[in-house]
Amino acid sequence: MAKFYQQMEFPKVKMITNRMIVDSAGNLWVRTNEVKNEGGKEITGYDIFNLDGFYDARVWLDVIPSVFAGGKMYLTDEEEATGLRQVKRYRIIWNEY
Repeated sequence: MAKFYQQMEFPKVKMITNRMIVDSAGNLWVRTNEVKNEGGKEITGYDIFNLDGFYDARVWLDVIPSVFAGGKMYLTDEEEATGLRQVKRYRIIWNEY
């Protein structure tokens, strides 16, 4: 395996678009490189930009969003022990200050 890996050619530039997703309201979510442990879980920071391209917020999630629809975030999860696949739905609530 190591020999095969050494023979592979990797692109010099990585596409940032695989770290971006747009929610159903048109906000752009950008996964950052910032990771921290909180409550025994590893969470990642997401910077959120509004429709006009202005920075709106940073949220910390222990999941990677897959799809946004109807004000909800969906993702798929597979249980390693059983192989059972699930679709999880999260409600998004924005607090205005």
